[in-house]
Amino acid sequence: MLRAVIFDLDGTLVDFNLDIARIKMEIFGFDAEQPLLEMIEALPSREREEALARVVEHEVSAARRAELKSCAREVLQSLRSRGIALALATRNCRQAWEVVAERFSLAFDVVVTREDAEPKPSPAQFQLALKLLGAAPEQALAVGDHAFDYLAARSAGVRIALLDGRFSKEYLSRADFVLHDLRELEEVVARLCE
Repeated sequence: MLRAVIFDLDGTLVDFNLDIARIKMEIFGFDAEQPLLEMIEALPSREREEALARVVEHEVSAARRAELKSCAREVLQSLRSRGIALALATRNCRQAWEVVAERFSLAFDVVVTREDAEPKPSPAQFQLALKLLGAAPEQALAVGDHAFDYLAARSAGVRIALLDGRFSKEYLSRADFVLHDLRELEEVVARLCE
């Protein structure tokens, strides 16, 4: 029986439109294939703190301009009406989440940011969300738009519904569910609640 849905934030519920390549250029002087947070993690302590502070500035600025995905609010309300617990697990900082939450009046039972647990693709954010919700992995569904969402969900033993997008293409065939639109999540949840 489905008890909880764990959402990604950027690209799933809202679009931040962060220019990651620009941020890498600003911090490192070059763009690279390696993900931004992992590049920063490899820096010496003081440089890492300064780089993270810069990333926070960019994320908060993007959160102030972010656009809510169409039907996101309605989908969240629909899941709540079924008694499903809602969690958020994001690689973004808490401050950016708080801006988005206030702007769009979004609320979750549990919010896990990169300050709370090692960010995806590590399973740590999902594991913490499940612990705080009192739910087992088999009672949950993760929803995201990125390979990192897929990898974290699989490592945590959680089913994954991937939104069809540029960051998820390679993993769509391996996802439990593929969503072409967030509204399709309601049908998936209805099936899992039968």
